[in-house]
Amino acid sequence: MHVRENSQNFTSTISSTAITVGNSLTVRVTGCETGGIEFKVDGKDYQAKYFVNGIAECTFSGLTVGTHVISLSYNSVGSNDLFYSKSFLVNVSEKQKTIVVNNAVDTSKGIVYAELILTGHCHWTDI
Repeated sequence: MHVRENSQNFTSTISSTAITVGNSLTVRVTGCETGGIEFKVDGKDYQAKYFVNGIAECTFSGLTVGTHVISLSYNSVGSNDLFYSKSFLVNVSEKQKTIVVNNAVDTSKGIVYAELILTGHCHWTDI
């Protein structure tokens, strides 16, 4: 799912607004030939990228579980003062967990084990 935002000459696109832990996402900004974009996560500096061939792109990885604000800003100083900013909300979820217990038979103890596969958030109580 790509989310796109246009403002004046700028276009910003995010590769996904929902990922799982361990995956990354990319934000791309187009619309300027010079200068750079400041990228932040939850208000903290993440990375600065300069426009190359009209594109500034940043890949975010290592985000923790929860909702994060990915923001970007551009500010030029000069005769054509431009300012552009955009924020995206990103939800990072846990990876699904799978637990597998294989089939086995232990004839010496008369025990039969069954296969059990659990996927997702699993809760159980030993009895």
